Amino acid sequence: FGQGADSLGVQPMSDALYNWANITEEFFASVKDLQLGELLHDELFGLFEAMSAIEMMDPKMDAGMLCNRGSKAALNFDQAVQSGALKLDDVTYAEQIGIIDCTLACLVSWLEGHSLAQTVFTNLYLHKPHQIGNRCIKAFSISIFKIVDIIKDFVNRSVWQALVYEEEDFQPLVYGYRLCPDVSEPRVLGMLKEVEDELHKKIRSSGKPVVSGSHTEHDDVVALYSRIKFIRLLYQVLSSLGRREHQVLNDCLRLLTGCSEMLAAMQRTVRYGVQPDTELFFFFCLLDYFVTADHPCIMGFDPLVNQRLLPPTFPRYTKIKSREEALDYFEELINRLKIVCKITSQTSFHSALDFFIEFSRHSPCILSRSILQLLYLPMFNKVFGTLSFSDVLREAAKNFIFPPALMPKSTLLANTQVCSLANSLVKDCADV
Repeated sequence: FGQGADSLGVQPMSDALYNWANITEEFFASVKDLQLGELLHDELFGLFEAMSAIEMMDPKMDAGMLCNRGSKAALNFDQAVQSGALKLDDVTYAEQIGIIDCTLACLVSWLEGHSLAQTVFTNLYLHKPHQIGNRCIKAFSISIFKIVDIIKDFVNRSVWQALVYEEEDFQPLVYGYRLCPDVSEPRVLGMLKEVEDELHKKIRSSGKPVVSGSHTEHDDVVALYSRIKFIRLLYQVLSSLGRREHQVLNDCLRLLTGCSEMLAAMQRTVRYGVQPDTELFFFFCLLDYFVTADHPCIMGFDPLVNQRLLPPTFPRYTKIKSREEALDYFEELINRLKIVCKITSQTSFHSALDFFIEFSRHSPCILSRSILQLLYLPMFNKVFGTLSFSDVLREAAKNFIFPPALMPKSTLLANTQVCSLANSLVKDCADV
């Protein structure tokens, strides 16, 4: 080990203080007894520990060291504002559309298993949304925070009840970011509605544009209007589904229909937003970190801004969905949520079981699976929040197999032991 320390340029501590012993010769002598391919290790250091070991400060092994590669430093919110790389006011329509579309792409990438720090929170506007001067971006940024919070709550509640997702399917850590708890739901909806009404007035005042080969400012306003309205409707849907009130499901279906209409307009105008900066794109390609032109290398996004927040682990390649893929994902999500809302009409256990099986055949996303689970079992062992799951199973067994121990006129009901065993079986099945 003394030889190894010298080769690394590390000066050994004084023998008087720590009484070091040089075992280099014994070590190399012992190695000669090992055959090719053999490995000697302590019982407390096995293959798992060896594979999980991280070599600190090595860019290939330590994710945090990616910030030190290249000459371009990652800027936080304040630094980006001071340098002029981040505009808080006078944001053009094309820039607003691009920021919204890229943020939605990051949101979808988070739902597919990547961390918030490497997806949604790479948007610098989300770091200090209250300091944003542009009303549209400010309202959108705060609503994204609230949507992330609702999604995180959906998944965490469903995991606590039924283990909806497995390890690494979903990463709920918020890395110290506060998801705007000081802003209430009515206030967020009010902010979005105010921006939506303002954009609608501009659309009406500009009149119907002349048909031409290229899009005009009127088209940009229409595209931005569809995105703000989509976010508002989506937020309303998720907020309504989060409440344990089934009478709101009819309103959810109406809101989901509106989401589908806005998504169609968003898909037609997906190219209206600013496109990734070519210079930044090639910079990240040189880092071997992001190799897709669909990564949001536009104003307001820095993929390395949160790299120091990640634990010391192997660098993980984070592929951000393209804008088109993100909108397709939301289209599928909206269609799945329309199906999920129909679970309340499945009154019997077997019809609900068939509903879950059929729904699972289409490989639904984690969010739709969690919402379905919570709509059927909003509370532990309470179907629709009111019916005991044990009673639902008991009724299903009576109607399907007619067990004598559960039939009302059976003589077995007089036997205390039989009744106790039947009740225990039903209870155990409900608790699984």
